Amino acid sequence: MFGGELLAVDGIKLKASNHPDRHTSQRKLRRQLEAFEQQIEGYLRALDEADTTEAGAVPPAPKALPTAAQVR
Repeated sequence: MFGGELLAVDGIKLKASNHPDRHTSQRKLRRQLEAFEQQIEGYLRALDEADTTEAGAVPPAPKALPTAAQVR
């Protein structure tokens, strides 16, 4: 060792890639965030439409409870 300092070397090699598909910029993040927000809004709208459709529908008849003879 030189002067009591610790030196460690390993042989790892990492592949560096800055392909445009993997590169993220502020502009790209903004566009992705807007797209996600639009998808969420569409999903919430679909849920609201389903709720209003269900609200106007007749609920299904409740199932009959089993008799004491059927339980035994």
